[in-house]
Amino acid sequence: MNKPPKCISLCLFLFLLLIFSPPLTTANAVSSGIYYVSLNGANTSGSDWKSAFTNPQAAIENAAKWSEINGAQAEVRVMSGSYTPKTYPNDVPGTPAERLAHFSMRNGVTIIGGFSGNETDSRPTGGETIFSGDLAGNDIAEDMTANRDDNVFHVFYHSKDLALDNTAVLQNITITGGNANDSELNYRGGGMLNEYCNPTIIECVFKSNSCKGEGGGGLHNNYSSPNIAGCSFSNNSKNGIFNSYSDPRIKDCNFSGNTYSGMYNHGSSPYIDGCNFSENLEMGLFNTTDSSPLIIDCAFNSNFSYGMSNYNSNPNVIICTFSANLHGGMRNFYSSPTIDRCSFTGNLYDYPHGNGGGISNFSASSPIVTCCVFTSNASYAGGGMGSNSESHPIVTGCTFTGNSSELPGGGIYNDVSSAVTLSHTIISGNAGGDIHNTSAYTTYAYCIVGTDLYYGNGSAVSTGKTSDLIVNSNGMLPLGSPAIDAGNNPAFETAFPSKTWTALVNAGFAESSIPDLSQIRDCNNNPRLSGSSVDIGAYEKSFSEMPFFIDVDAHWAEDYINFLYSHKYISGVGGGKFEPDSPLTRAQLVQILYKIWATEESLQPDCPFTDTAPDEWYYSSLNWAYAHDLVQGISTSTFAPNNLVTREQMAVFILRLSEKFEIILPETVSKSRFSDDNKISPWAYDAIYKMRQSGSISGRLGNLFDPLESLTRAEMAKIICHVVNFWRV
Repeated sequence: MNKPPKCISLCLFLFLLLIFSPPLTTANAVSSGIYYVSLNGANTSGSDWKSAFTNPQAAIENAAKWSEINGAQAEVRVMSGSYTPKTYPNDVPGTPAERLAHFSMRNGVTIIGGFSGNETDSRPTGGETIFSGDLAGNDIAEDMTANRDDNVFHVFYHSKDLALDNTAVLQNITITGGNANDSELNYRGGGMLNEYCNPTIIECVFKSNSCKGEGGGGLHNNYSSPNIAGCSFSNNSKNGIFNSYSDPRIKDCNFSGNTYSGMYNHGSSPYIDGCNFSENLEMGLFNTTDSSPLIIDCAFNSNFSYGMSNYNSNPNVIICTFSANLHGGMRNFYSSPTIDRCSFTGNLYDYPHGNGGGISNFSASSPIVTCCVFTSNASYAGGGMGSNSESHPIVTGCTFTGNSSELPGGGIYNDVSSAVTLSHTIISGNAGGDIHNTSAYTTYAYCIVGTDLYYGNGSAVSTGKTSDLIVNSNGMLPLGSPAIDAGNNPAFETAFPSKTWTALVNAGFAESSIPDLSQIRDCNNNPRLSGSSVDIGAYEKSFSEMPFFIDVDAHWAEDYINFLYSHKYISGVGGGKFEPDSPLTRAQLVQILYKIWATEESLQPDCPFTDTAPDEWYYSSLNWAYAHDLVQGISTSTFAPNNLVTREQMAVFILRLSEKFEIILPETVSKSRFSDDNKISPWAYDAIYKMRQSGSISGRLGNLFDPLESLTRAEMAKIICHVVNFWRV
């Protein structure tokens, strides 16, 4: 037989290779490392919206291969719509098989939802992207039990062998419909279950997930410490988050409408910052089994039971608010937390014979409470604070006023061998009496109780003042208060606990960033100590009498403005006014920067701008700023001192200053995009988002940044305050 020509053999070989070889994987076919997912995609290469995968997990797996091959972060962009898991990327025990399907993150892959398909970059502009466990599509949003027995056990499941780290990123995804109602692994983590995994979760929504036990209907972390920022946990059954021997970092998240608790910590010590716990069907936050979380700047409002409950746990609670919780602000049981600069307002302990509307202490609980305010709380006994069964709280620099109880002791009630040690504290104007002890006694040093002033030796004299001259309705000191300068600095420093600062160091903050005792703050976070005396109560008089400016009272930036003014960093416009909503000029800005950061008068050569003169009030400031490369003119010869500072210009100014003075800007806030960031000038883009990540700059209404709009004097005050605090550490 004659052999075919070589050219024909080669063509036949190539044809057969094309027919029978598997298609090129997108890990090889997609050079950019960006993969696309759409319900209407062609489900081929995933390299663009037209060829997009229809199954998110297929895109995730291909992106993971690309990341491994290229050593770079890959990205999966998911179009708006609802997606259900169809595959089994990790082994999960149990039956039936269809309920074991789940999604899974991978290291080196960022998954972002919310795309419309018209974007040209990674900033989504579409609607909601939902990853749902509702396989049949018949869930009833208002009913967490109906039609859910056929839902997947976990919408996301991450097993120990994955070893996810912070390069596994999930952003802008809604996770719903998981129902972990089985056994073994499948009774916890309906929305997401992490086993020894530490992914990054940003701006995601966990809602209407459930589980069988207490183990986290929304998210369960088992020996896992993910970074979670800007997320929402709502209407999940059996806890929004359950942490079991896990220490996640949780920033700017909302927890509402979850059954049992918003967050449950079991043997866990997460870092919780800027979170809101409201209207959860029992507790806002529950800490048990030697949990010692660090909780900063959080709000616990209108939870149906306690705002926070601690059982055999010692959290550190700093600058938090507890208001309108139905079984009290905080309950401690065999627990001795540190509570610093917190407010307890309008909480109600409505159990029969309850003790402690603001804080209740049971069974040898001895919290350290410093610079806190208790007002308008109510209980059967101890409207402000109640202690039972050998509990001995230590209270320093606090104010109890306007609390009420049926029994004596509307301010503080001590029962069953319990007593409180009070220093530099006001307890006055409480319905039912200020303090009542049943079987122990209270130790006083530099306190006002009722109208009596107690000195360091425990002796008391009448102030001759009625209670309304001691504190006003919010606990601040009015003019003429006998609490002003009635304390003793050395005694206050001795009573003040160092445990707060130790907690911050243990949480990873540098010791150099922790205030010493000379930097103690009052309940408004203003300087506490000055001179040889200190005011009694939670506030210092100089920050309590009235606003520094007549037009900033109740303004959203009041605290920022007063802080800067108290340090002589800013001044008003005359007539006792600050004009917080007026725009800021370029000359005003350089003057403020100079007052804060210049260590000596500028000796630099004159700046080259011809529209300024040495006799101008801002001239030294401008010379200094120009010499330090903090400002530039609008041309080589023109500074335009009276031009208004735009919001994007301010970001660039401050970033330059931070770099010049080696101010470390934290990256604690989500770097989510503003709705109008296509209007941001290219030269300002990086500066704006670096400032946003530090928490120094935020958007306006509607998530708009308004880069070209004028910066207001109030907005300036907020930004400068943040940077001053970063500079101090």
